Amino acid sequence: MSITQPSLHATNQDLLDAVCEVLDRMYFAALGPAEDAMPAADSALICMQVSFRGTLQGALWMRVYREAAMQLQDDFTAGSSQLALDDAARDAVGELCNIVCGSLLSNLDPHGEYRLDQPLPDKEMPFGGEQPHLSCALSVNDSLVEARLRWSQPQ
Repeated sequence: MSITQPSLHATNQDLLDAVCEVLDRMYFAALGPAEDAMPAADSALICMQVSFRGTLQGALWMRVYREAAMQLQDDFTAGSSQLALDDAARDAVGELCNIVCGSLLSNLDPHGEYRLDQPLPDKEMPFGGEQPHLSCALSVNDSLVEARLRWSQPQ
């Protein structure tokens, strides 16, 4: 299958802007350049991917360290989550991935209609090892967060 980027021009900065907007407005997270991220005491990573279809098609993948994901979940729910820690961390990254994807697509194509699939756990190497079309990384509450997007050919 041939992978093509849609005619809509999108940049790494567009992805970074969407990630920052969501983390700032909905999670009230402290943001900084990726170089400012501290090594995680708990090296467990949570990787989630959400696929989308519509005018543009593809998938957004995000990777967050477990302890940072738990902090994001706590900030997002004001500490009211009743889930077990691992479930809460996965839910936090899945919801973050979903919201960032919707924000990015809305910014790139304000009149487009999209269907986002449920976020699913993924591997550390997204897209079957193929290079993403867009990528960004930043420090969130002193922990590294990464996002990558790959366009797919319309079906």
